[in-house]
Amino acid sequence: MQMAKNKIGRVRERGFISLIVTLVAIFLLLSAFKVNIRGYLDASPEQALESNVVLIKETGIVMWQDYIRKPLVLIWSDYVIPFAKGDFLSGLKSKVEQGTTLPAE
Repeated sequence: MQMAKNKIGRVRERGFISLIVTLVAIFLLLSAFKVNIRGYLDASPEQALESNVVLIKETGIVMWQDYIRKPLVLIWSDYVIPFAKGDFLSGLKSKVEQGTTLPAE
C-alpha cells in the first residue's frame, strides 16, 4: 500500500512543463503513424506531421500570448527587476538609516 502511494506521489510531483513536453511528444509520435490531430483522413504521414506541428505551434503561441505572458511580465517588472536593482528593500534601508525598524508613533 505504501509503495502505491509513493508512485502516485511521484507522478503528482512532476511538473506542468513535463506534462506539456509529454503531450507534444505523443502528438509527434501519432504523426508518424499517419494520425492527423486536426482530422484530415486523407493525409500522408508528411502532411499529418506538418499539420500537427502547425497545430502545436499555434496552440503554444495562443497559450503564451493569452495565459503566460501577462502574469510573467507583471511578476518580472514588479518584483524581479526591483529586487535585482535593490529597490525592493528601500523601505528597510530607510529604517536602518533612521536607526529603528519600529513604525513611527
